[in-house]
Amino acid sequence: MISALIVDDEKLARNTLKKVIPWEELGIRTLYEASDGRQAFELVKLHRPDIIISDIKMPHMDGIEFARLLRESEWPSHLIFLSGYTDKAYLKDAIHLHVDGYIEKPLHPEEISELLRTVVERCRQEHSEKKDTVFFFRNRYEDSPLNNTVYEFSKQSLQIFADAIKQKECNQALSVLRQWCEEMKCCEGTDPDYLRGIFGRITMQVEKAAELNGAGQTAQNSAALLHRISGIRQFSVLCESIQSLTRSLFMEIETTAADPAGKIQDYLAAHFREPDLSIQDIARHLNFNQSYLSTVYKQKTNTTINATLTALRMEEAKRLLAETDLKLYQVGEQVGYRDGKYFTKLFTRETGVSPRQYRERRHDA
Repeated sequence: MISALIVDDEKLARNTLKKVIPWEELGIRTLYEASDGRQAFELVKLHRPDIIISDIKMPHMDGIEFARLLRESEWPSHLIFLSGYTDKAYLKDAIHLHVDGYIEKPLHPEEISELLRTVVERCRQEHSEKKDTVFFFRNRYEDSPLNNTVYEFSKQSLQIFADAIKQKECNQALSVLRQWCEEMKCCEGTDPDYLRGIFGRITMQVEKAAELNGAGQTAQNSAALLHRISGIRQFSVLCESIQSLTRSLFMEIETTAADPAGKIQDYLAAHFREPDLSIQDIARHLNFNQSYLSTVYKQKTNTTINATLTALRMEEAKRLLAETDLKLYQVGEQVGYRDGKYFTKLFTRETGVSPRQYRERRHDA
């Protein structure tokens, strides 16, 4: 329902506007009136009208002062000025106050109606967007105003979640997710698309962990969720989806750990930084035949032990390049490569860019 407020110190002018404008035909169902800016501002706080039609010259508080007070208070009402010929000196101020239009006196009903028709359409569009935002945070039937708090996500908090997954701390990872959801839910001034983007980044962390741990089903579910996130209309569904996905990751990792492939994943994650690490070492540590171990791992994960080892080293190298100032050869040594040139060659082959280029791009970003 769209509402309007007429502000004019002349009662005759207010009555004329009420009579000659086809308000209901334009879609304006509720009409308020005030005799000056001071009274109008009190009505705005009480009724939140969508459209305000105000004279410029009025006693106590004129239209310009009233409009400035509105904008300083961040009231979203659309504003139309009614101005006499001698009021044009005020129009420069009106432009800076984001006025939707002004109409010169004497008034012409057709001109006012046409401008109102345009402004009403803008209001309808804004109401539709507002309803979608309210529904995103609450439900379709709640109509109280949203707060203006905006949520800001940090890379550090995402790293905490990634570390919890890496260390297989299920309770810690889920605790971080619940905390995020509680904080985001209270920040109703946040653009829903911004929050969807955050959940996309979280999902990518789960997908990466699933791939590194041989959790094939969770990896597939992560990819599916990534495709759906932009279309999810409710915040609660996003929270439930990511928490469910994270639980399934840990359940699948636990199941995988009971067989040789899972044990290999754990061993690689704990020892990939060791330069002399080999399949023979893994087989000896796990008390399995080397050939059998390689075959079972390939059947279970559809990749080789060496490929997984390289992937783990490359992921850690990316993190070190992005987050530290270590020299390139030092990064290579940190992830298990004594030969700096070989590390550079392998990194370039696996990622498509050299370590130096990767660092420069991340820093630029």
